[in-house]
Amino acid sequence: MAFVAPTPVLTRLPLAPHLPLAGRPALRRAAGAGARMSSAPPTPPTPDAPTPRLFYVRPDNALNVIGGALGLAVRGGSGMLVAGYKPSVADGQFTESSSVLPATRPAKPLVVYEFTACPFCRKVREALSIVDVDVIVKPTPKGETTHRGYVTDVGGKAMFPYLEDPNTGWAGYESDEIIKYLFQTYADGAVPLSLSLGQLTTLTAGAASAFRGMRGGSATEGRLPPGPELIELWAYEPSPFCKVVSERLCELGLPHLLHTSARGSVKRAELKELTGRFQVPYLVDPNTGVAMFESASIVEYLTETYGPGGSGGWYKKGCGGDSGACSRPSYKGTRGGEHRRSPLSLLTYPHPLPPRPPAAAGP
Repeated sequence: MAFVAPTPVLTRLPLAPHLPLAGRPALRRAAGAGARMSSAPPTPPTPDAPTPRLFYVRPDNALNVIGGALGLAVRGGSGMLVAGYKPSVADGQFTESSSVLPATRPAKPLVVYEFTACPFCRKVREALSIVDVDVIVKPTPKGETTHRGYVTDVGGKAMFPYLEDPNTGWAGYESDEIIKYLFQTYADGAVPLSLSLGQLTTLTAGAASAFRGMRGGSATEGRLPPGPELIELWAYEPSPFCKVVSERLCELGLPHLLHTSARGSVKRAELKELTGRFQVPYLVDPNTGVAMFESASIVEYLTETYGPGGSGGWYKKGCGGDSGACSRPSYKGTRGGEHRRSPLSLLTYPHPLPPRPPAAAGP
């Protein structure tokens, strides 16, 4: 099943459950449309970013984390472990891996159009964490028009989730069909019980969204457009800390590359090698040079940069007009070439940043 947006859809085209990308030019463009992925290697944390503290809950973020934890409980931890999760101890070292996932992962990230308040979308996000596949998330909350319009154009209806796989040419609606496809293509074909209980799965997924007040259901008015490069996020669906960040990205309509990192994922070791620790969520914004842990601070950063009256997620040649006196990104409150320090104290860069690249076409 899938969530059908209440907005009337005037154009209806025939749609099979599985849509081959090869036969539809608009679909072939989808995986690479919009913001592009950075070709640079992942960024270590920004030197002045907040110090990460494992399982630390900032007091003003406590209710958000509690709501996310209730959702985790009602869904029975679905999405917390990769398929075939296998813990082991060797030479005194505790390791986590998978006994069923193939060593070779997809060459290209999948693309999913969804929004965080939708229970059908949550089921697919849990499945993506379990099969450990990276995905470009194109948010479609109520009030967002670019990604919603694209799905309506290529499929004939504004129904979510909608997934495209540029590796195989598969595309389709219907959460259960998407989940079945993911496990048949990227795991051993066995859909876990937590995603196989029909209406009970949907009801508990809906309850998890209700515990969070249906956050991510509507787009933020007055938000700024995304930058030209995709934001990258290391996270996994059931984590209450990751949940608040995913919700804010959705409300701001920010497409992003999600590196799923459930327990047993090889990407956990990769993130630890990159940053010196494993902790999620971890966000990298190549448009501003910011890389940081800590969910509450990430939400503040996203709001300050892409929310109403924010600075914008792009490079500016100079902060003081055409003089080019300052080559760091201009944040809200900047005046006359001087940076008013962000509350997050994130604006320390070792070298001048390049001018803003030209905007990419597409949704």
